[in-house]
Amino acid sequence: STQQLNRNLAAAEEAQRQVEAMLSHYQSRVGAADALEARLQAGLGFTPLTWLEKMGNEMGISANVRSMTERGVIETDFYRAQKVNIVVDNISLKQTVELLHRLESAPQAVRFDEVRLKTDRKEAALLDVRIDISVLGPLEGA
Repeated sequence: STQQLNRNLAAAEEAQRQVEAMLSHYQSRVGAADALEARLQAGLGFTPLTWLEKMGNEMGISANVRSMTERGVIETDFYRAQKVNIVVDNISLKQTVELLHRLESAPQAVRFDEVRLKTDRKEAALLDVRIDISVLGPLEGA
């Protein structure tokens, strides 16, 4: 009976560890959901083209920006996605990485829909970049 008691105790301890791990995972998911909700709220009233233009000026690549075009808005049950197409020609790999990093680390929720890179036809050390992003925001009235 002592052996059975020890087995039951070990099983209870393992169950407790599993519950604690699941609770920790749940709390992590809640934290991620809260962070995403804050980023969605930051997208309320946000104008991506103005932000992108300012970013291009800060990076010194505004002369290389061939176009920034809004491609419409899509609403889901949870958020509103404003689609934007960005075309930048003749920038270095370092500038490309910085641009992608700035887009990804925006305070608003930005989703990359498509990124295309190709070497510039005239200068092989430079890249032509095409990026389709969606800036996510809360639903109107949410």
